[in-house]
This record gives sequence, structure tokens and C-alpha cells, in this order.
Amino acid sequence: MLLLWYIIFKTKTIMKKTMLSIALVCPLFFCSCNKPASDQTAGGEATEAPVTEVAAEQPVAPQKENFLLTPAEFKAKMTSENAVIIDVRTPPELKREGYIEGSTHIDFSDREFSDKIAALDKNKEYYVYCHAGGRSGKAKQMMDKLGFAKVYDLKGGITAWLATGQDVVK
Repeated sequence: MLLLWYIIFKTKTIMKKTMLSIALVCPLFFCSCNKPASDQTAGGEATEAPVTEVAAEQPVAPQKENFLLTPAEFKAKMTSENAVIIDVRTPPELKREGYIEGSTHIDFSDREFSDKIAALDKNKEYYVYCHAGGRSGKAKQMMDKLGFAKVYDLKGGITAWLATGQDVVK
């Protein structure tokens, strides 16, 4: 009888610990899947506003060449006379980390972001970057839907650019 009571007691204790562990781990799992860490500032707050859906003006064939470029590839290709470099970070990020020389700032969290992007010349080549690649990837997708033919994304964002020793303007 004593042995039976001991087994039941231990089983309940193990079950309580298991349920508590599951209750603590599950929310962390779902929160971490919600948004990549690259879209957060150093303080942990999200820096992007919800993106509104943009209707495509015309169907676009998928870009055949590689659109995700390393910092070295990005630097080499962005020197084209038809190139437009777009920084989609927030003003505090620009001030804190600097920006790639010659880039145009269009804040991804700005309510008018999609309108500003839609107003750009679709025949130019666009080189888009953010802090670590999350927002610039979304901007590239939006530009694809709008009919832009050549949009390149900096793999790893300004973080990768700086890590490879590339210059920025402060």
C-alpha cells in the first residue's frame, strides 16, 4: 500500500513538472516563430509597421538571376549607372549604424511606404537593405508584385556589410 502511494505521488509530481515545462516553453516557441530577430531594435522592440497588401499592376516573370547578394556582390553590382540603393531602416537605425553612401532612405515602417515604392521608376535596378535582411526581403517581395524587374537584397543587411569591413556614412 505504501509503495502504491509513493508511485502515485511521484507520478503526480513528474506530471506537474512536465506540464509546467510545457506551459513555459510553448509561448516562447510561438513568439520566436512570429518575427525574425533581424526586425527588432537593440532594445527588443519591433521596428516595422504592418505591410498592406499591394495589388500587382502586371504579372511579372520571376527574377532569374540571384537577387540575394553578399556584401561583396552587392557592392560590385550597385555601381551600375542604372542602380538605386534603398535603405528601408528607421531614422534611429540610420543614425546609430550609418548608411551606405548614395542610398535613398524610405522607412519600411512609414505608413506611406508602399506608395513611395510604387512611385519609383520600374526600369531601374534597385539594391535594397535593412538591418539584417527581414524588412528588405519583404520590400523586395512588394516590389516584385508591383512589377519591378530587377531588385536585389543585401544578404544579412547593414550588419553583414559592416562585418565585412565595408564603409558607411555616419
